[in-house]
Amino acid sequence: MKKKYLLDTNVIVDLLRGAPESLISKLRTIGLNSCAIADITKYELFCGVFESKNACDNFTRVLEALSELEVIPSSDAYMTAAAQKAELYSKGAPIEDFDLLIGCTALCSERVLLTKNVKHMSRIEYLDIETY
Repeated sequence: MKKKYLLDTNVIVDLLRGAPESLISKLRTIGLNSCAIADITKYELFCGVFESKNACDNFTRVLEALSELEVIPSSDAYMTAAAQKAELYSKGAPIEDFDLLIGCTALCSERVLLTKNVKHMSRIEYLDIETY
């Protein structure tokens, strides 16, 4: 069975800014049709759009990028994220809530998380992570 992937926000940002060859190669290998994003990623992208100097242009570019990808609801991962958050705090190794929700969305949807943020995401127990 072919792996399915969840793209972290930093992956989409890299694509929008002019992806490095390592990311282009990775996406060719895994296939864009096997990729999705979490709804939290959609929110983070829109925050970036409205904080940018070129909001109109960036809004159009983000909408184009999002039209190619399935969006998975993070609400299915709330309980898992809450449990992971408590565990990470007890270990003194918390990560930001949105990162936690994105990672747990990948975990609960049985997808590999493609990210550059391995340092934080690797703290999420049982999460399968790949980078580029």
